[in-house]
Amino acid sequence: MRRRSRAGSKLAKAREGDDFRTVAMHGASQALVDARLHKLRHNTALGRTIQTKDAVQIEDIAADQAYTERDPWRVASVELGGVRTLLSVPLLKDSEVIGAISIYRDVVRPFTDKQIELVKNFAAQAVIAIENTRLLNELRQRTADLTESLEQQTATSEVLKVISSSPGELEPVFNALLANAIRICEATYGILLLFEGNSFRAVAVQSRESYKELLQRNPVIDLRDNPGIPLDRIAKNKQVVHITDLRNDQSYIAKRDPIVRLVEVGGIRTHVGVPMLKEGELIGSINMYRQEVRPFTDKQIELVKNFGAQAVIAIENARLLSELRQRTTDLTESLEQQTATSQVLSIISTSPAELEPVFQAILANATRLCEAKFGNLYLYDGRTFRTVATHNGPAAYVELRMREPIAAHPMIPMGRAVLTKQPVHIPDARADPAYIERFPGMVALV
Repeated sequence: MRRRSRAGSKLAKAREGDDFRTVAMHGASQALVDARLHKLRHNTALGRTIQTKDAVQIEDIAADQAYTERDPWRVASVELGGVRTLLSVPLLKDSEVIGAISIYRDVVRPFTDKQIELVKNFAAQAVIAIENTRLLNELRQRTADLTESLEQQTATSEVLKVISSSPGELEPVFNALLANAIRICEATYGILLLFEGNSFRAVAVQSRESYKELLQRNPVIDLRDNPGIPLDRIAKNKQVVHITDLRNDQSYIAKRDPIVRLVEVGGIRTHVGVPMLKEGELIGSINMYRQEVRPFTDKQIELVKNFGAQAVIAIENARLLSELRQRTTDLTESLEQQTATSQVLSIISTSPAELEPVFQAILANATRLCEAKFGNLYLYDGRTFRTVATHNGPAAYVELRMREPIAAHPMIPMGRAVLTKQPVHIPDARADPAYIERFPGMVALV
């Protein structure tokens, strides 16, 4: 009776350098499955397949040189798998062997040309499937990269929009930076801090309310009281500090208060701190946190660096804008003073013998430029002050001042000016001793 062969034993192998890695098996004995990994030998069917880039059939591998030389794989095939006839068909991509399909029979019975051609078709389909998978993975990766890039560009655009719509205002810029960084980096919390001397001050916080309120009550972290904490390392090294699990960090083990608060109140595990630098000088830090142990990726850390650079630009813009505004204010004030002086000089030149219009022009300009309510100009005769000009004063008070001179008593402001020959500035006339003791000149003024 003729023995029926098992023609269903099949192995699919992928090539990796000089090795083949088994990626699929069917119908093989368990003993052969256990021995399936091997190094490529050129005198085996797989080796010949690579050399010829064509199908290789061995009618009886028990009579093959590789078996007689006791090749481990060939011995395993014959003695563990009962293999006799073998067919190896290459997987070809652009004329390069990327794998092979090997099928076996446990009797000596060669495969027909039609069967070999069929396996070649299957090999071609396998190559198409491998290439489709590669292209699909590349497409998915490219889509993920484009999505990530779009999110980053959108976040950057949002921040720049806030900067342009709030010139000189840093709070909305910091909040927008932090919110976008947290969202894109998949963080739980975030804090933006500015470096001031030996301390960091929190200026923007995105976290759950309990920790946020705690930090708002105590926004300053003095490094002198907290040596070794992540912010201290940032201040010393000006480098990113990335901690996978804060519970294992020495600063938590040493019970540094800011880190204990982060872990026990904020529930933080993973931490990354990114320094904000301007020309090598530390400006601040953006800190991101996760409540699970999950390190941030290099891309996410690089993104936080970009947000830090934007924060530094916003701070510099605010500084320059503040300086510009102050310079504009100074120039405006200087121009107003020069204009007022010019007006007074013009009146002096047009009225060389008249003092009243000169006094009025001087008083009006002084009151306006100093943003005062009203003003008086007095002349001193050695004993009393006589009113020679008034501007915008209450009618009753102006009438009194024009009618009655004021004695130069040392208690009243003008008397003090006579004694000291210096300006006298009283922030609150009602609290001045001259008013409290009811000196007529001071009482009338108030």
